[in-house]
Amino acid sequence: MSTLFHLAASVDALLAAITTAWAALGEIVTAGALLLVLDRIAAAIRTVYSAGRCCGRIWFRHGQPALLAAADAVSWLLSQIDWAEVRATVAAGARVLIAAVITLALTAHQLVITTSAAMGRRYAALLTAPAPAAMAPAALAPLQHPLATVATELELLTRRELQALTGCRRKLPKAQLVTLAVAMA
Repeated sequence: MSTLFHLAASVDALLAAITTAWAALGEIVTAGALLLVLDRIAAAIRTVYSAGRCCGRIWFRHGQPALLAAADAVSWLLSQIDWAEVRATVAAGARVLIAAVITLALTAHQLVITTSAAMGRRYAALLTAPAPAAMAPAALAPLQHPLATVATELELLTRRELQALTGCRRKLPKAQLVTLAVAMA
């Protein structure tokens, strides 16, 4: 029994060693995973930094000089404008526009008054006019569909003439041939 007891003590030591090794291996794997993640983050930062340097190089080589040249051109153009003349021109245009609006408003006002007076005279004439004499209703001809007259003219033809007119080779009754001819008309 003593060997079994000594064996149990050594199994316990073996299990303790395995547990310690497993914990150490887990720590090493975790540390390795963290280092791998940090390496990927560093690679992404390097890529973004490289792209920023490239964009900055393009901007400072081409974009900024073009923008500064355009600003210089606008500044030169604005310096060539005689602002006193612009102010005088805008003021004269505003006076003409205001005069046109006032003239249009007065003309529209006069037109409304004239039209209103004319409509009032017409309404007064309608009120004072004698009532019209009662009119007898006119005799109306009965309504007849235009194809009905065509059908009555087609009924005067023979069946053979209707077959020749419609191009139908089958022997159909005369009423169907007339209907076919009306449909083709």
